Amino acid sequence: ALAEVGRHREAADALTRSARVRPDVDVLERLADCHEYLGNTEDALEALDHAAALAPDDARLLRRAGLSHLASGDPAAAFGLLDSALALAPSEELQSTLADLCRTEARRALDEGRAAEAKPWLARTIALDPDDADLGMAYAQCLDDEGRREEAWELAGRLVEQNPAHLEAAMFVGGKFARQGYHEQA
Repeated sequence: ALAEVGRHREAADALTRSARVRPDVDVLERLADCHEYLGNTEDALEALDHAAALAPDDARLLRRAGLSHLASGDPAAAFGLLDSALALAPSEELQSTLADLCRTEARRALDEGRAAEAKPWLARTIALDPDDADLGMAYAQCLDDEGRREEAWELAGRLVEQNPAHLEAAMFVGGKFARQGYHEQA
């Protein structure tokens, strides 16, 4: 009631006291709303995380908490929450959001020369969007660099089948054939 009449600070204090006595998802969400209104992002995230921990099967709440983490610049926390929400309530919109998140983080890590950090984001991107040939090829290269050549070649081969004009994938697969002595296929 306090927040509804514009007294968000007082509402946040009252809801904080209430949540300490009896943690409740609704109270924690209203507390997060007050903190968001007041610009207290960390406190809002803490309240949402606590609510999500109390209701791990609430896809709507997990989605809200994940999107809040994403907006605050915490992609790892966002991914975990959004991935859980997607598992509970599949939707194309949420799958697309997750794929975009993974794609962005993979590209950022690759652009900054952090291939080891890019690898899990690349794997997630490929799982969510197997048609992303450029990041698929980056993942294949990571696998090859780790000595997992068969997996790398299999992935690159699928990419060539999907998009025969993808030069990097075609060269990668051609190199495999050449090393094995199949020069005509290369």
